[in-house]
Amino acid sequence: IPPQQRLVLWRQSLQDDEDAPPFPRLGGGTLPKKNTPGCPANCTCPSEETVECGGLDLHVFPGNVSRAVQHLSLQVTVPRPAPRGSIERPRGQGQLGAVGRGAQGSGADGGCWTRCPGVRGRRGLLDAVPRGQGQMGALLPQSQRPVPLPLGSKLKSLEYLDLSNNNLTEIPAGFPPNIMILHLGKNRIGSLPRDSLSRVRGLQYLLLQNNRLTAAGVHPDAFLKLRSLHTLHLYNNRLERVPPGLPRRVRSLMILHNQIAHIGLHDFANTYLLAELNLSYNRLYSAKIHRLAFRKLRRLQSLDLSGNQLTLLPAGLPPSLEVLTLHKNQINSLSPELLANLSGLKELHLAHNRLRIGAISPGTWQELQGLKLLDLSNNELSYIPPDLPESLEYLYLQHNRIAVIGAEAFHTILDIRAIVLRSNRLLAASVSDQAFVALKQLEVVDTTGNPEPISVKLPRAGRWLRSHPGPRQADTSA
Repeated sequence: IPPQQRLVLWRQSLQDDEDAPPFPRLGGGTLPKKNTPGCPANCTCPSEETVECGGLDLHVFPGNVSRAVQHLSLQVTVPRPAPRGSIERPRGQGQLGAVGRGAQGSGADGGCWTRCPGVRGRRGLLDAVPRGQGQMGALLPQSQRPVPLPLGSKLKSLEYLDLSNNNLTEIPAGFPPNIMILHLGKNRIGSLPRDSLSRVRGLQYLLLQNNRLTAAGVHPDAFLKLRSLHTLHLYNNRLERVPPGLPRRVRSLMILHNQIAHIGLHDFANTYLLAELNLSYNRLYSAKIHRLAFRKLRRLQSLDLSGNQLTLLPAGLPPSLEVLTLHKNQINSLSPELLANLSGLKELHLAHNRLRIGAISPGTWQELQGLKLLDLSNNELSYIPPDLPESLEYLYLQHNRIAVIGAEAFHTILDIRAIVLRSNRLLAASVSDQAFVALKQLEVVDTTGNPEPISVKLPRAGRWLRSHPGPRQADTSA
């Protein structure tokens, strides 16, 4: 998105959410250090169109701002009214991004983004939103009225709006209609009324993480008119069930870290295009997931159910699935029936569960003919699981109870590249030299942390540790 099409109101000190999944970032990175001639004192000007004064605790509106500026950032500032003539009317359709924090309540009245009446700031910090008639309103401490600044913008080209890290309790009304990315994370929003987002019909990314949303507070038609919405973040809220009326074209749905305890037959019945679903760290039990809950998700590629209370793999998983993550559950058995039709699965993450060798039914792994990565670390395995899929390249078995590695332990996985066996119960005499002889692609075997040093000769050793990121939630460093 060009810089002239962005407006950002956020708290600079909390700009980056440590738990946030990736989403489009403003400007694509940090600004260069060099300044163009005529840059306001203490600010950064990587180009004639951009003035960055964020985090400076300014008490006077920056002077000498060029008429060519299209992107002006004032994060966490304490400005006073700008003197007449301190800033010139920008040329063309460029939009100036006013940046601040501390908006209270809804942060906006019915037509705030064109008129901006009745919005107040807190603690003397800048709250800035655009005003109509070619002006932008700089909102100062609570006792003062909005001060118009002659910036000249009606925000018709605005596509990126960030209102995160404020104190909004409801969705502001009257958004500019062409917004594509709307960030409302880290507020106190508790509900999504029916028409709260109906104006922004071209919205593609909606970020509502770290709020106070409940499923009862989400109107069934809240997303009805958002036919372009493909990314929805609702993590770290208070959802007790999957919210109703999910957008039909959503492809990435993040509802981790909520209080969801049940997944019903119809919860995902209309989200046909869903490719990425994260339900981790909720309150799900195996008996509370309907056996046909995922039947309509024929394009689902990634499913994360980590951090719940599951004792079994969910039934009815779609054959399109490529990554299944089930870390930190109570899974204590595996059977071929629950993995049937998952021939396209490439990664299976089962770390931190309660799996034992006797609870893995014969033929389980043969259902996974495309599996490349298998993470069984931090379980209760006493030896290498037999009959692993031939396609396997990365095997993680650290922090188990493995005490013996026989000559045929890996005979079905001849293309394996990495085996991690750290922190088991291996002794040098209990590891057969023949176990690794036929593994021509093997690059690393990690056996650190066992009672005795284990030495394995590898012709390709060391290359993998530099190139492969390792499993999710697993420690594979040397």
